[in-house]
Amino acid sequence: MVVQIRFPKTLIATPNQRKLLLMRLRTLGGLKLEASDFQRPKPLLLLAYLAVEGAKDRRHLAEFFWSDASEPATSLRVALGQLRKGATQALNDDGQRVSLTLESDVAKLIEAIREQQFERVPALYTGSFLEGFLLPDWSAELEEWVYATREFLAAQVRSVLLRVAESQALQGKFAEAAQTAEQAYKVRGANPLEVDDLERLLALLLVGDSVLVGEVLREARELGLEPTITAPQARAKYAAQVKDSPRVPALPTARTSFIGRDPELVEIGGLLERGEARLLTLLGPGGIGKTRLALQVAHDQVQENRFQDGVFMIALENLTSPQQIPRALADALGVSIQGNTDPLEAVVGFIGTGRVLIVLDNFEQLIEGAELVSNLLERCPNLTVLVTSRELLHLEEEFALPLAGLPIPKHGSSLENAEPNDAVRLFVQRAKRARIDFALEQTDVPFVLEICELLDGSPLGIELAAAWVKVLPISEIALEIKHNLDILETPVRNTKQGHRSLRAVFERSWSLLTPREADVFARLAVFQGGFSREAASEVAGATISVLASLVDKSLLRVNQTGRYDRHALLHQYTLEKLELKPDEYKQARMQHLEFFKSLSLRADPLLLGPEQALWFERLEQELPNFRAALNWTIEQRQGEDFVSCTRALRFLWVYRGYVSEGRAWLTRGIEEANIPKDGTFYAETIANLALVVSQQGDLAGADALYLENLAIYRTLNRKPNIAATLTNLAINARQQGRIETALAYGTESLELMRELGKLNGIALSLSNLASIELDLEQYAKARSSTEESLKIQRELGNTVFVANTLLNLGGIIGLQGDFLEARARLEEALVLYRNLGNAAGTATAQLNLGDIAQQQSDLVTAQAYYQASLPVLHDLNDLYVIPFGLEGLAGVFATTDFTRAAQLWGAAQALRERIGSPMPPYAQHTFETQVLTARRDFGEEPFNAAWAQGQTMPLDQVIALALEPDPQISSEVLEVRSQIV
Repeated sequence: MVVQIRFPKTLIATPNQRKLLLMRLRTLGGLKLEASDFQRPKPLLLLAYLAVEGAKDRRHLAEFFWSDASEPATSLRVALGQLRKGATQALNDDGQRVSLTLESDVAKLIEAIREQQFERVPALYTGSFLEGFLLPDWSAELEEWVYATREFLAAQVRSVLLRVAESQALQGKFAEAAQTAEQAYKVRGANPLEVDDLERLLALLLVGDSVLVGEVLREARELGLEPTITAPQARAKYAAQVKDSPRVPALPTARTSFIGRDPELVEIGGLLERGEARLLTLLGPGGIGKTRLALQVAHDQVQENRFQDGVFMIALENLTSPQQIPRALADALGVSIQGNTDPLEAVVGFIGTGRVLIVLDNFEQLIEGAELVSNLLERCPNLTVLVTSRELLHLEEEFALPLAGLPIPKHGSSLENAEPNDAVRLFVQRAKRARIDFALEQTDVPFVLEICELLDGSPLGIELAAAWVKVLPISEIALEIKHNLDILETPVRNTKQGHRSLRAVFERSWSLLTPREADVFARLAVFQGGFSREAASEVAGATISVLASLVDKSLLRVNQTGRYDRHALLHQYTLEKLELKPDEYKQARMQHLEFFKSLSLRADPLLLGPEQALWFERLEQELPNFRAALNWTIEQRQGEDFVSCTRALRFLWVYRGYVSEGRAWLTRGIEEANIPKDGTFYAETIANLALVVSQQGDLAGADALYLENLAIYRTLNRKPNIAATLTNLAINARQQGRIETALAYGTESLELMRELGKLNGIALSLSNLASIELDLEQYAKARSSTEESLKIQRELGNTVFVANTLLNLGGIIGLQGDFLEARARLEEALVLYRNLGNAAGTATAQLNLGDIAQQQSDLVTAQAYYQASLPVLHDLNDLYVIPFGLEGLAGVFATTDFTRAAQLWGAAQALRERIGSPMPPYAQHTFETQVLTARRDFGEEPFNAAWAQGQTMPLDQVIALALEPDPQISSEVLEVRSQIV
């Protein structure tokens, strides 16, 4: 059959349109508008600015680019006119905001770094930003932006390369690691390496015997460092960091090297080694170094292997209630939470009798949840908990270790005596980060000692003060801190004693900011749990140059993906500054809400597509900010904004196990957010609440909410919504085993969709109806419904749904016994999933192909497919599908390895019970036959013992057991797996 495809006439490009299609902005290694003769430097720089910073309002652009002009707005209009004439359709200008419509190399680079697609970065970075570009009349601010952006991008690329190199070293690929480290060292446009990065780089070069070792050693010595690490020691360092299981979450990586606290490390290490303190609290004021010490302890325990079953660290500072602690624990431990699983029970089950150390960081705002720690210690007999807090937990089990500042040498100490001191070492190292050529002189020593004494040895205060060496002599730094402390004595008497010196340092740091930096830094206080550069730009008007300056001054921290954060005390101080200006505070909160509302609306349609995992990760990362945005909508009684924010969150709450939190937010929103009770926003919120309630196992409660939802939509005569709600009622009834009721709802939904002519709705209703027909074991009807759905999805060109429907169809046809046709459908689905990069779909299709092979008695192919799919499903935490793979593989092993088969069946049953997902009726007959035969052949007692053993195994161990080769057919399986993976 020949299919004729008609293209709209608008796709027949004119010469100008063809030119536009080829036009691309190149900013790395120069500045050029490719496929264009346009060469005006300032308009081109404007394009580069928009490519990096995103859409900006006209007023901002006029003031930023033409601050010295008598009429900045006129100058901007002229530049935009030149671009419209010379670079047609390169910009989108709605009269208020201007954005770039062209593809640009820098935008692709930033996107790759943000999305952690690190393998793309080396090829994308083709040179330093605007390399060789000069503009005779640019302002100091514009010039600073260019250089700051150049340094920022180069630093990000170098950071990515170092991270990739370390990953390669951890895999034992030492030669590759050294090559990547060499690339990192040679990144064009980057500043000289900081001390900590220089040490990382040297270790990576040593593991692969790089020819650059000598050059880097010379550079280190010029900075006053004398590295002693050797190549064997470097290899041993990376070998020691390799976990026994890749599923164990890694501890956070320290941003800077650890200095001092030797007595505390010895004391804590002794307590942990002797098992004297199962609950140890590091107690002290903010900025005293509790978190950094706890992280070092955690890394030391990993090195010494005292806690063989895992060392984990959980940051609590962004949690708002003790009820959120169990979920935070589960996330940190890598325990997947789905359905109505209680996170605390899942954590207890995961730890069991294992020797585990958990670090709970910043517990002070959650003191009411202290009993949860006691509960964990009681139920997990080999668990040890290390807490950092400004307050005691007041638990019977608690040992407390109060922390003071770093010790300080006596006044009058010589340079030789002062240099080894911890406080002085910290000052010097952080000063080198601010000014790479900094070296401590004898004349500086008295002032450094005075600074450390004024700050009571506070590590945070010392770090902030050291950052000023870029702009002030050390003698003036000491004078400024002393001066500010004097000022603070009267007006700030209510400041905690331990915070007075820090407040003085902060006030001086604040005074060193430009008005623009101070404004941006204050507005950034509306973020919770960190923020992206994109968010900082939209909400606070932050450019890369401003963010880079705040990082240079140690006021912000930036991680390897370019995400920003700051110390909790700095966050507190900046929030106080912003709240002093109520109008600006409200405006910043509104802009924060708008950004995250837009992110929710943008993510919503993508959460069921091929980029699902990426978007879930992004939403989860921003959860503290979404909580802040939801709080604001409720406080301001902005009901419609509340509903918009929850649009994508409903999927996060359901699919990532936040159902309790989701239910709490939706219930509060209904009660307090001023959502009109008779409108679609209220109906949508009721439907979302029904979804999370059903996930908690309260199916009757969900039914009541769906029926209320249905009544609203019937009153409003919103037929598409009526049909969608009927589908939800059908799914809910099916889960409760009320198949006839489900069939009635599903049939009515399909009839409405047909009446409306909504093809996508018809297709989805047909798929839902097919599931019900499958439960009724009406295979012919289920196949007919699915084939009609597939036909529609093909017509719509919706590849994701085509693949999903093919997957279902292959399964149904397999149940009918037509294995050849079933395999063809499943293989077609597999190809589509692979092309989409959909790992979950790929693994599920492989699993179903394993089922078909097993039904054809081809156990080699079946085992190969199952073992190819399970690691992927495990990585994705797809707890719904994993039991099917375990049961399928158990069926294969039931002929050769009775013990393993029984263990896998037991593990699958435990997992099904944990997530509340019973085996579907159509799968039960095969399962029962296999189990009955294996139990008879193996013997009742050993079979039951193995089954019980599988029920108690951690999932990591279950997956490892499933992937062990079968000695009888392992070589054949490996050969087949090499062909199908």
